[in-house]
Amino acid sequence: MLWNAAALATGVCSASPWWSQQGLDDPGVLRRDAERAKNLGFYGKGCVHPRRTSVINDVFTPTAEEINRAPRRRRHDGAVTAVNA
Repeated sequence: MLWNAAALATGVCSASPWWSQQGLDDPGVLRRDAERAKNLGFYGKGCVHPRRTSVINDVFTPTAEEINRAPRRRRHDGAVTAVNA
């Protein structure tokens, strides 16, 4: 987990190193694994089988509340963009 903390400290997005191969037919296993990774600060998760993408996208797509809480930065042209905390 130290490498994830180091990546976050430097502004690098980090993906979960856990490749959950168990329970291909049980999306609940993958959802719990992805939620654990998100709670640990990861920004995404890899998968090999396309059946898994919908669960991973569902877990890691930011909610409206998360987007509203995100830090903002004003660019030199006046536009406001979200930045990683």
